[in-house]
Amino acid sequence: AAGRLTVIDADAHIREKDEVLRSYLPEIYRDGATRRTLFPADSWDRAMNGRYQKQVFDVPTRIEDMGQDGIDIQVLFPTASMNVGLVRGEPDYVIALCQAYNNMLADIVAEEPDRLRGIALLPVQYPQECARELNRAVSEKGLIAGLLMAQGHGKNLGDSDYWPVY
Repeated sequence: AAGRLTVIDADAHIREKDEVLRSYLPEIYRDGATRRTLFPADSWDRAMNGRYQKQVFDVPTRIEDMGQDGIDIQVLFPTASMNVGLVRGEPDYVIALCQAYNNMLADIVAEEPDRLRGIALLPVQYPQECARELNRAVSEKGLIAGLLMAQGHGKNLGDSDYWPVY
């Protein structure tokens, strides 16, 4: 309608399913018997002790809910994948995991490109790779920005090692 403001949910989160994300990983990392979970677990109850009854994993339901809530656009951030900064000593795995997540997110966004935007997951432990993946995710996959996790990697994000990212 004329004069209506565009409503943007600038901090929406996708709920990753390991089995879906595994399908985007290189074969060497797909085996669920070798690695039961893709990311280190935390103890945060994202269902808020049952208060959040509905967990949305598919785009049609997300779009329907956005319509009911009057939201025009959602900017999608990771949820469990935010723990990527806690993966240590496995640079190839961390890089592959971020690439897989970003490829998966780009496919999700492509289902409703006028309504969804994606924030790239970055291998923040490895600043040069972080810069490369940010460039790939934005220029090749169409994501709009990158997420620099502030915990787990032991460096200040203002360190000169991160200048290539900026």
